[in-house]
Amino acid sequence: MTKRPKPPPQSRSQRPKPPREPRPAQKATARTRSRTDARTDARKDEALDRPAPAHTRLRDDFFGSGGHLIAIERPGARGPGIMYQETGRTVVRNKCRITAFFGLAVWGRDRRKDAEVTKVRFAQAQPELWITTTGAIGIRISVAEVGTVPGTLTIAVTRAGGGVANPAVRTYAAQDLADLHRQIASSPEILLDPPATNGTNRRTVIETITASVGWKPDAGPGCSVAPAETLRVRWEHAGPTGRFDYSVSKIERVRRERSGVATGRTIVGRLEPDGSTRHGVPVYTYFAIARSGECCGEQRSHAVIQFVRHEWDLGENPRKQGSDSWSLDVLDSEITRAGAGDSYDPTFTHNPRGTAPGADPLVHEGPDDTGALSLVQEDHPGIPPALLNRFRQATSVPSTFTFHFLSLLVCQLDPSDAATYIGTGTVVQSIEYKLTFRFRGRDREPEVETALVAPGVLHYPCTRLTDVLAAEDRGNRRRGQGKLRDGFTRPRPHRVGI
Repeated sequence: MTKRPKPPPQSRSQRPKPPREPRPAQKATARTRSRTDARTDARKDEALDRPAPAHTRLRDDFFGSGGHLIAIERPGARGPGIMYQETGRTVVRNKCRITAFFGLAVWGRDRRKDAEVTKVRFAQAQPELWITTTGAIGIRISVAEVGTVPGTLTIAVTRAGGGVANPAVRTYAAQDLADLHRQIASSPEILLDPPATNGTNRRTVIETITASVGWKPDAGPGCSVAPAETLRVRWEHAGPTGRFDYSVSKIERVRRERSGVATGRTIVGRLEPDGSTRHGVPVYTYFAIARSGECCGEQRSHAVIQFVRHEWDLGENPRKQGSDSWSLDVLDSEITRAGAGDSYDPTFTHNPRGTAPGADPLVHEGPDDTGALSLVQEDHPGIPPALLNRFRQATSVPSTFTFHFLSLLVCQLDPSDAATYIGTGTVVQSIEYKLTFRFRGRDREPEVETALVAPGVLHYPCTRLTDVLAAEDRGNRRRGQGKLRDGFTRPRPHRVGI
């Protein structure tokens, strides 16, 4: 009997593999679809909602060579249009027939010796820039398009809070766009020196800088970029060493660095639309735009529905700890209407139901800090002066007060009332985060901290608002935070009883 030869040894890769069991089908929930599409969107630039480049190209001399601007028109879009720069440096809003953006130059101790530190976009510094009084700020304009020529360009930079009353104004009478470019290029930037700090008696000065630009043709009506660009600047006294330093607000990123939240770090008072004063910080939420046309249609208009709740730990005797439940973050006028059973606007706006058409938009197209096209939500959460003083005087430290936000980017509907949104509203994207004021004891400035609660969710192509609220409320019941649906239908006043 002859022996059968042994087969040659097989490597692991050559061995036959057993058949794989088929995976059970996973139910495609809104959240799993959202995460999958978020990963897909991060790999595909074409998923961004970028209209085709239109009419104007201009070298970006202020921010360095190699960049050029492309002005984009969006026919039928509400509010201001946009300006997108292919190199990703900036996006700006335009209205009427002028397209322009502002840039900042941060200077060190001696401007005469080329001690320029950096050049940034307004959006890169927003919402707050810290700089020592040994520095200075230069502001320059870049214009890509104007309307009917010839005409006059007017730039105005105002400062509020630092004791500098007179605005800096520049005018350029130009025959055409090329003539305007030559005049701007040969003109020095608008220089903002630090305000007086009176030695050590006033070590910190908080200013709000507003930059606006308008174009007035020799024949015809004028127009201006709206809303104007604003930036809070915190000037720190440099001390006897004359040190120089500066920093900008940190952005908490979600969705692979495409959406995020940027907050200021200095708590200051601000007059609210209802006449009250609240002490808080500026907050900019950036929603990256992805395929919005597939969800919101050709109009591609967006709004934000924002919910808020609060948590506190106040170091009084006895110590007071607690929280409240979710509620819509809307104007008091809308809360009153909801309580009376009248129709109310659930969106985050100072123009509810179209009653204040002259109010600056709180949600608009614009740049994030990298220059990428975003929808920007501007907020200024704060607490009343009496409550702020109680936290400042607390003897047991640290004491904390926290805002818990859930911001839903939705397709804008007309009419803008709660019944319409709860019936047919759709959610494009959501961001959830906490903003905490941490008080460290008497006469010490509180710290401001921002933390994302959950990754941002892209609801592609969109998810019904009622489904998003129901999915979130299943977890809210377990956490004892109240139901979003209840906060939507019965919003409560903003007062916090501690």
